[in-house]
Amino acid sequence: ERVNTEVTKEEDPEQSEGRRGLGREANLSWSDKLQRENTVVQGQWHENWEPAGNDLTAEGQQVYPVSVEEGVAQRLNIALDDLLTFNVGSEIVVTRVTSIREVNWQTMQPNFFFVLHPAAMQEFSATYITSFH
Repeated sequence: ERVNTEVTKEEDPEQSEGRRGLGREANLSWSDKLQRENTVVQGQWHENWEPAGNDLTAEGQQVYPVSVEEGVAQRLNIALDDLLTFNVGSEIVVTRVTSIREVNWQTMQPNFFFVLHPAAMQEFSATYITSFH
């Protein structure tokens, strides 16, 4: 929905790999463990994150850590410490980019563009997916 304070849109929808980015529904998930086929290339994974009370929006909403897939980060000019705002259902979730990941998309393992800390999603219903070969 937003990167920092700007509403997101794909710069060129025809060149956006099937519009896999912000400006539409995004693949996001939550986990405190880094998947084995993912590698943090910038920043730090959020495994040990605890809400400190000092990372709040101006409205007092908690800001949660998020890890972003590097291709999406490049396309949308997302950098470490950027604030990303997601509209989940009718609720707003504000996140801070704490890591950028390289993802091996060739595996049969489900992968996601955005991986939030579980605390960010605890109030929402879950949908589970799997893959098999």
